[in-house]
Amino acid sequence: MVIPRSRFGMLLVAGFAGLLALLVAAALLGVWQASMTFSRLEQAVAASDKQAALAYAMRFSARERMLVLWKISLSDDPFQREEFYQQFLKFGSQFLTARDGFVKAPLNAAERALIARLFDSAERGGEVNREAAREMIDSGGIVLRQQLLEKSLPAQDRTLEVLDELISIQGEKAREARRRLAEENAENIYRMLGLMTAALMLGGVLTALVYFRDREMLATIGKTTSDLDQANRNLERQVEERTRELTEANNKLEQLAHHDALTGLANRYLLTSQMQLLLAQAARSQERLALLFLDLDGFKEVNDRLGHDAGDALLVEVAEVLGQTTRRADLAARVGGDEFVVVLSAVQDAQQAYGVGKKIIAAWEPHAVRYESIGPVTLSIGISLYPDDADTVEALLRHADNAMYGVKKSGKNGCRLYQRSSVNGSA
Repeated sequence: MVIPRSRFGMLLVAGFAGLLALLVAAALLGVWQASMTFSRLEQAVAASDKQAALAYAMRFSARERMLVLWKISLSDDPFQREEFYQQFLKFGSQFLTARDGFVKAPLNAAERALIARLFDSAERGGEVNREAAREMIDSGGIVLRQQLLEKSLPAQDRTLEVLDELISIQGEKAREARRRLAEENAENIYRMLGLMTAALMLGGVLTALVYFRDREMLATIGKTTSDLDQANRNLERQVEERTRELTEANNKLEQLAHHDALTGLANRYLLTSQMQLLLAQAARSQERLALLFLDLDGFKEVNDRLGHDAGDALLVEVAEVLGQTTRRADLAARVGGDEFVVVLSAVQDAQQAYGVGKKIIAAWEPHAVRYESIGPVTLSIGISLYPDDADTVEALLRHADNAMYGVKKSGKNGCRLYQRSSVNGSA
């Protein structure tokens, strides 16, 4: 069948118009889908960072509130106790503000369940802490220290457990967002490849028609095919570039999910998961582990007098000292506002772990000199051992935290091994 020249010309024009439309659609789809993917990725990162920051703020406020309550129990000065009580109320207000901000964000079923538990534990613990605070202010606090240890500390532990679970969920949400975005990116690539395949097929058909209809148009068709190939290569390069950018963004999100953004150390989520592996390995090889819980004394004064930038720089200095004083096989993490944890593997005995703690304190002393005008900026370190003191991550953290409190009560700037009698106030 011979196609009339006039009709052939119309078919040729329509075919090339369709080919151009397919190329434009493929390019626009690629740009639009890439823009939407990166927009959702930025939103997911921002939401995850905000929720994690609010959870860390709640944990910091709850812990500082308990520390102030302990200071009230140790003070014999009624004016100083009243000043501590105002700080106690301030940290309670900060906890409620962070909690309200967390609740306003979209929550999944697991987060809503944890928030319900948090409301319950915080309400009960808050009532116990407020009652203890007022009774200690009125009575001098000496006779109520045992009550504080028996009631307030367990209530705080329950609240911190819920907050740690909330922080863990933020990491799970970040990974789920990355998975969904990766799937969407793969679908977008398939769509663009489908459009490019259709364009190539249409180009092939048009080339065949022109070739058999009029050979003198081959030069023009050859140029068109060359342009199409070049456009295809350009689009493939754009797809590769977008894929590379998405991979880099995914790697950044992975870093944020498992490491502290300020110091680069492991965060609580990574610490907990790595500790589970280290404990299992230590159990198989019958080795001893040591957990050092560090608290930066004087951090609040630096923040209040020099500003948050100076406080951030101070935390980075602590992280650098930990990197200089620990082995490559050891694990260092930032678990709170001014709290750090170091896990020592293959420890021979308690004295070796104690020696590492003294080494860290000695390495910190040159840094502390720069803040002498503000006040003592020192490190208080508590140490617990596996399997001597406990065989779970939670218990080792709790025992080391208790030992660290003993150091603070004894004047700070030191380290102490956990002893079961320390729960009753002795080291």
